[in-house]
Amino acid sequence: MTIAPPRSIDAGDAGDVEQDAPPDTAALDRQAHGLRLAAALFLLPTVVLAALAIAQHRMYAPLLRDGLRAPAEVVGGSIWKFSDRVRVAFATPDGRLVEASIPINELSRHPMGATVEVAYDPGNPRRVRTVEDWNDPYGLQLGMAAGFALLSLGIAWRGWRWPRRLRRVAAYATTPRPMVLASVTVSGRAPTHWAVLWDRDAPPSAHPVLAFRLADADDAPEGAVDVDVFAERRRKAAGYARTPDGVIWPAGKIRPLSRAVRRAVDKAEQDLPDPEDDWLGPAVTPPAGAALPDLRGDLPPLPPELFKKVRRNDGWSPKRLIGLVPLVFVVTGPFVLPEVVESRRQICPKPPPATPGEAGVLPAGALASTLPTTLSGYTTGAERERGIASFANPATAAALVNAGFVGGYERNFVAGALTVKLEVFQFDSDLGPVRYESRRLASQCTFGPDRLPVPAGVSGAILPAERPIHRMTFVRGSRDYIVNMEGFGVSGEAEVLARLLETAR
Repeated sequence: MTIAPPRSIDAGDAGDVEQDAPPDTAALDRQAHGLRLAAALFLLPTVVLAALAIAQHRMYAPLLRDGLRAPAEVVGGSIWKFSDRVRVAFATPDGRLVEASIPINELSRHPMGATVEVAYDPGNPRRVRTVEDWNDPYGLQLGMAAGFALLSLGIAWRGWRWPRRLRRVAAYATTPRPMVLASVTVSGRAPTHWAVLWDRDAPPSAHPVLAFRLADADDAPEGAVDVDVFAERRRKAAGYARTPDGVIWPAGKIRPLSRAVRRAVDKAEQDLPDPEDDWLGPAVTPPAGAALPDLRGDLPPLPPELFKKVRRNDGWSPKRLIGLVPLVFVVTGPFVLPEVVESRRQICPKPPPATPGEAGVLPAGALASTLPTTLSGYTTGAERERGIASFANPATAAALVNAGFVGGYERNFVAGALTVKLEVFQFDSDLGPVRYESRRLASQCTFGPDRLPVPAGVSGAILPAERPIHRMTFVRGSRDYIVNMEGFGVSGEAEVLARLLETAR
């Protein structure tokens, strides 16, 4: 069954249409306001990304020219959404151990334990970048900011141009096309509201020939109404439909019906009663679009007063402002999260704090007297003086030489399968021990040491190995005291080591 559009529905005779009624541009104003709001929403992440890119450019760009350089050891890596990142550890000249996460172009070029050259800010060593293979974070941010800016500009341009185009049609389109208009809702995940149009003199079996999209459901008329359509002469023409009460401004161009709109109209026709059924009484031709308003949902039509209240409250409420936070977070999160998360991670043990001690350099023979000679429950083992030649690890020897190593002494204690080694290293300045510990701990980050509970003023870590090593160290003056407990089944190591350290002090 088809819808038969009669002549002059809800509006009297066509000649009685009040052509001089003042135009109602409420729908057009709502559409323009929505476009401006969308442009503002896309402008917000543009500003955030641009500000972030400018801040990072000012932070990292001068490092190659003005920053200090140092060799750093690769202690980890990660893959983020837009770039690979490598985690490095390096020591500053004043003995600070610095960890930092740096974006790079290719993670495979920096295996664990490799050495890379970094440039850093001496005032803030965590502001650091690699000298080579650095992936600047602000390039992509500026590109995305430019994309959002163009999108915002395009939406703002449409919000300005579309009303002007319709007003130009209203000014120059002098020959209207008499038609009958009704509304239909196309169901789906996001239902859309359409106005469908029949020619006013079409036969009763005619289908609608044109349609345009409505900005809001409350723009739809109640039932079918006579309208005069003013439009450009093209397939998808800009135009509007003038009603006896004013003007309904379309949210899109006037065009032929799409498949979805045709299906919605066909469903409306199926819902109409069959006039040939005897129990319905005399055959009555239903008005065009009489059943179409019922397709807006299972609920009855809402009163117009409700839409007026919604429009009065439709503004920049605090809830809408709070709703912008997820949008900004989703857009900027991939750039901010690596900096925030990686900067809070610390995978290297901290070097021990420097404490006051005796000034000057002790003779090599006097270093032995600074270590305990007995340990309850342990047997005294081998002991020896330590010079640079006694260190088989070249990295340890280089760290000692760079820190100003003068000499050292080692004493061992044994209890079954447990070995305790006490060492004291002496340097030519109070800064030497901290500088050496920073470099040594940076090299140990590669092995992923665990935390070891230690007394205040002491640094401690558990080094994974075939026989795990519980290592504790503290600095006094120009000397570095080290305690290594090696073996399995170590019980109460914190108390034992604390007692050893107190004895050494």
